[in-house]
Amino acid sequence: NNCKLDIYGPDYQGRYAQVESLIAERDVGDIVTLHHEITGKEKEQVLLNSDIFIQTSRTEGMPLGVLEALSYGIPCLITEGTNLRSDVEKANAGWGADTTATAIKNAIINAISERSTDKTKSANARNLANMRYSWDTISKSTVKKYQQLCTTKNT
Repeated sequence: NNCKLDIYGPDYQGRYAQVESLIAERDVGDIVTLHHEITGKEKEQVLLNSDIFIQTSRTEGMPLGVLEALSYGIPCLITEGTNLRSDVEKANAGWGADTTATAIKNAIINAISERSTDKTKSANARNLANMRYSWDTISKSTVKKYQQLCTTKNT
């Protein structure tokens, strides 16, 4: 299907070597590449050259990687633990999956089969980031919440 999976992240507790071994063991090195974490312009370039951003998580506060990807118009495939799954699904800005290997596999297959919707999902991703998660939107929402709390406290 002309797809490639690039995995980025730190070597947490020696897991980099474990993932390298899994890639070799399953003989998928032609389509799966493991990279150390990246930042700055290099990260921006990688994101801009991506078709889909995948972040699976069981627990995540506010997933900055997902927010960055959405802001660049990159559809996201995420699990419930990222805390943004329902927003991404409602906005048609990507795909959601339960946190099981089978569900994630099926979501990836689904995302690949929906390539014709990439432009729509990309526009929706950018719109979601701008409408719900921009600094302007977040700051206005925060001030409004503080005002509500102050009003409630004073009554």
